Amino acid sequence: NQLTGINFEGGCELNLLFSNFFRKNGLHALTVLNNKWNNSEIGNYWDNYTGIDANEDGVGDKPHNISTSPLIQDFLPIVDNLSPEINVVSPYNNSIHGATAPSFNLSISEKYIDETWYSLDGGVTNISFTGLTETFDQAKWEDSDDGKVLIRFYASDKAGNEGFSEIQIEKDSIAPIITINQPVFEEVFDDSPPMYNISVDELHLYVFWYSLDDGINNYTGTGLVSMINQTLWDGLQDGELTLHFYAKDEVGNYGESSVLIIKRTSQIEQS
Repeated sequence: NQLTGINFEGGCELNLLFSNFFRKNGLHALTVLNNKWNNSEIGNYWDNYTGIDANEDGVGDKPHNISTSPLIQDFLPIVDNLSPEINVVSPYNNSIHGATAPSFNLSISEKYIDETWYSLDGGVTNISFTGLTETFDQAKWEDSDDGKVLIRFYASDKAGNEGFSEIQIEKDSIAPIITINQPVFEEVFDDSPPMYNISVDELHLYVFWYSLDDGINNYTGTGLVSMINQTLWDGLQDGELTLHFYAKDEVGNYGESSVLIIKRTSQIEQS
């Protein structure tokens, strides 16, 4: 990408050049006498090559003329008209991820890979990467709103061909929000365990549970409207109790809420 791609100064001869890419130069090669431009397998890429590659083996079917006077040729010029093919191994399309930036794993079909990058915002910001397995930039992930995130991976080869692949995943960094509708604050219960009625604001609820002893014993909820476990209730002494509800979503965000209730058995009421 300059006036001259390569220039051999006086006395610089008997060089072997192959697997180079000459693009966007005013003159690709200057002072080319007594140098060889291909080995037994491959030559170089020239963006002004006029031949074809009928059998698609990546080598031109006729030599490339580097100079016509004197005639100097690359007998096995590289032909690369195909864009890199990107396969996103992970994350899966429509998968859900939390506040921590997920990792990605790609496979790229391209012999002459040059640059790779991705975007989380429709190409406004492009982030370069070098490996096929990396983690998305945490700061850029945090800039992404919760909900659908369109990710596009790009790759370019040394011939200037560019390919891309995109997936859509979902970001969920917000903990479940629990609202206790029943029981209410300082509601009194006797031998019969309380009914509970809660609502959970969470699109990807995974599990919820409750406890009456600060998490020492936890009971998985069977529904958002149900009854406290009878055995648990029977084992509790009379008095003020804090009923804790907990919820976790599919990516591990965790929320909780609690209400103070009172256990007052019939025996105490009769005394």
